[in-house]
Amino acid sequence: MMKWMSNGSRLITYGGMSMKPLVVPTSLLIFRDLKLEGFMLTNWRMKASKSEYREMLEDLVRLIDRGHLLEHEHATIVDLNSHLAEKTVRETVKQSMSGRAGRKFLFRFI
Repeated sequence: MMKWMSNGSRLITYGGMSMKPLVVPTSLLIFRDLKLEGFMLTNWRMKASKSEYREMLEDLVRLIDRGHLLEHEHATIVDLNSHLAEKTVRETVKQSMSGRAGRKFLFRFI
């Protein structure tokens, strides 16, 4: 992706659930003046003012309304009150940690 970025641009990485390293050609950092930056929402939220936080939420709502921010493919696991709940959770977490699930899992405790 970085080879298509404009000179002086920055790439921000968020999340990292795959636990895979980010591989970056040194030449792009040096000759194209590209920057890499990590982002953690929790840290940002602790530093942000109430107005900055509200503005961010309003921006997200606008993106959703315009269809620019889409829901990631996921599976909702809802049957967690049965006697099989612990086994279901263990198997699902194991599958998600393998990096081959291809989707997110949402656990809904009702």
